[in-house]
Amino acid sequence: MGYITLVFGIEMAIRSMKYNRFEQRGKWNVTICIGVISFLTMLTWMPTVAWPMYNRCFGSLIWFPVRYELIALIILGILVAGFLILAALISIQLMRTANVDPNERIAASRMCYFLLMAALIYVCGPDHSIQSC
Repeated sequence: MGYITLVFGIEMAIRSMKYNRFEQRGKWNVTICIGVISFLTMLTWMPTVAWPMYNRCFGSLIWFPVRYELIALIILGILVAGFLILAALISIQLMRTANVDPNERIAASRMCYFLLMAALIYVCGPDHSIQSC
C-alpha cells in the first residue's frame, strides 16, 4: 500500500508543479506508475533473495521479518517522510491555485488525505490503535 500511495502522490505533486496546475492525467501516467510500483516491490523483495532466512522452524512466522528489520525501518522512514513532504507540496499548490477543475481539486485533496493517513498508520504501527497516537 505504501508504494502505491507514494508513487501516485509523486505523480500528483508533479502535476501540481506544472505550468497548468493539476491538469488531467496523461494517457500513460497510470501505466508508468504501475511499472514504478512493480519495480519498487521487486527492489524490496531482493534482500530476501540475497540473504535468505535460516532453514529452521521457529513455529511462527513472526521471526521471519526480524532478520530484515533494519531494511524495513529505513524503508518506512523514507516512506513516512515522503508522504508528509508530498502532502505539504500538494496542499500548498492547492491553496495557491484558484482556477482548478473541481474534479482535479477533489482528487488532489483526497490524495493529501491518503498521504497523511498512510503516514499516520505507519507511525502508529499495526500494534497500536489510532487513539494511542
